[in-house]
Amino acid sequence: MKKELLSLIILFSLLISSEDSERENYRDEHLLGELGKISTKHILKYEKIAIHLSNQEDKSHFYLIMALEIEQRTEDLKNKFYSYQDYYINKINKYETVLNLPNYSNYILKIDLGNVQLSNETYTINEEYNLNKKRVRRASHIYLQQLRLYITSLTTHRNYFQALDKLYHCSTLDDFRLGTKLYDTEIIKILHRKNQG
Repeated sequence: MKKELLSLIILFSLLISSEDSERENYRDEHLLGELGKISTKHILKYEKIAIHLSNQEDKSHFYLIMALEIEQRTEDLKNKFYSYQDYYINKINKYETVLNLPNYSNYILKIDLGNVQLSNETYTINEEYNLNKKRVRRASHIYLQQLRLYITSLTTHRNYFQALDKLYHCSTLDDFRLGTKLYDTEIIKILHRKNQG
């Protein structure tokens, strides 16, 4: 962890030196490319890096770069989530139809965070330190919030899918009993969450 943070600090400090806007845009693109190699867990600890930057203008720029990276990762996370969700929903619908079971998948919480606006497609370097700091805090908060929602939703989909899969592929009476027990457990969880929500 310290190695990744230190390499990020060194990378950022080496790239801070340019002054003209053409070089600055190239520098930012290069920095964002390099940030892609660092884990999200470490990117979200941006404050540990920011404290090592003494110049407020550099800190402001650093916050903007971190916000852009986190916003991109949030968008990637959302796309990945919808891909997995669609996969599970299609498989669940197939199993419920083939096994002639009630459509309990309709009761699984559907997540649609399409209306959350993270940022504009293009950006301008805002020298306003506080705005950039707020932007990166908001971006990291949204990322963590969506991650928790996605994990909960996908866990429910996966567990229900696995119960249906076990039921679908049972070949013995014991397999059928185990599959039915697992299925009943997941239905109880789904209905409990439905009644809470």
